[in-house]
Amino acid sequence: MVTDGVLLTRRAHRLFNMISQEYSMRFPKSILALAVLGAISGAASAQNFFDAPSDEQAPRTRAEVREETRGAVAAGRIPRGEALPDYPSRIAWTRSRGEVGAQAAAALATGQIPRGEVTPEYAMHFVSVKSRVQVLAEAREAQRFGLIPRGDMPLPVASASQRESIRLAGLRAREARDTLAAR
Repeated sequence: MVTDGVLLTRRAHRLFNMISQEYSMRFPKSILALAVLGAISGAASAQNFFDAPSDEQAPRTRAEVREETRGAVAAGRIPRGEALPDYPSRIAWTRSRGEVGAQAAAALATGQIPRGEVTPEYAMHFVSVKSRVQVLAEAREAQRFGLIPRGDMPLPVASASQRESIRLAGLRAREARDTLAAR
């Protein structure tokens, strides 16, 4: 006598064999049919692509396309470079190159054009009263006190004694420079 589990397994196995045999017979035929259909459609497509009908023009050469493009650019139908289509293709200049250069040189001489990072207003009103050595000595002293922040740290406030120490460091550096210069 066969148990229910074994009987079910045999039925499932028999059903699987029937399905696989049925599909194994159909599968190669369908693959062959698809391959033949693909070859025929590819050949027909290639024939239509390369054989231009008599009412259409033959393909243009590169030289013809380039010439047509040059004509369109000259006529203004295609913008040149990055210019917008509504931007004028030709700009009429009112001054010569020499006049513009002379005007720029005059503006530089009168201080109307800033040099570097200094604005003209700041350059006219700023007069340095400390030497480079004195400024460096004061900066070192302020850095020793931790008064020069790094990165996004908050700005510390110097006490009166710290300010006096910084001033004295600058004076000592100036006196040392003056004594060296006197020798």
